[in-house]
Amino acid sequence: MTGFFLAFNKNPPAVPSAIEILLVAGGAGAGNANAAEPGAGGGAEVYYSTTQTGIARNTNYTITLGGGGAQGESAGVNGYNGSSSSFIGGSISRTVVGGGGGGYSSYFYPAGGNTGPASGGGGGGLVSGGGGSSGGPGGAAGGPGLGYAGGNGGFSGGGGGGGFSAVGTNRNGGSGLVTSITGTSEARGGGGGGLSNGSPASAGYGTGGTGSGYSGSLIIAYPVSFKKIPPANIGVGLTYTFSDTSRPGYYVYIFSSGSGTINWGP
Repeated sequence: MTGFFLAFNKNPPAVPSAIEILLVAGGAGAGNANAAEPGAGGGAEVYYSTTQTGIARNTNYTITLGGGGAQGESAGVNGYNGSSSSFIGGSISRTVVGGGGGGYSSYFYPAGGNTGPASGGGGGGLVSGGGGSSGGPGGAAGGPGLGYAGGNGGFSGGGGGGGFSAVGTNRNGGSGLVTSITGTSEARGGGGGGLSNGSPASAGYGTGGTGSGYSGSLIIAYPVSFKKIPPANIGVGLTYTFSDTSRPGYYVYIFSSGSGTINWGP
């Protein structure tokens, strides 16, 4: 009876006092491949913290993972702005902006990339026969979470997209942010490389080619001494994976698409 009483009254694990969080907006689509040499998609804005506080019991946290900017769909059309991704609930409110899409250039109709207000700019597409169109403007350089301009198109290919931490060059995408939040060192938020000998940044999104971009992602990690998020408390609209082995001593949740709420429960 005594053993039963102690087991029944055992305190449940606490919610984490702080979590490590990496919120990456959607990577952008590259310029249309029907262009001579399309510009690459811009890298996404990134928010990263090793000590994000504000997690509470019985509180809903809404995750929204938006896409990057779409490519220009016809000659002379710039790429489009990206959508936002966010993690909001209780005292937490974090939002990042998707990368700008690459432009669709032709000889008579040059087009540059585009950008959200604080994300990497898409690269300009090559103009057949000479010269290149300019890349998207990107956010102001130097501040945390701000993107950079995309590279210009040139004779050798479409311009690379701007990344989270570096400007794109002629055809190479700017680099992203390197972390080991999952247990493996990886870069996220890099700009794509321009098509034709393009060299995308490590783990960059929106590489040379066509498409409307990639979804944002949210990664949460914290020590295993705290409670897990009950699977029933993770919204069905979210696509995610969970691991308690990829990073020893940590629970790692990777939300890769969709929208919904999570709740650590009582």
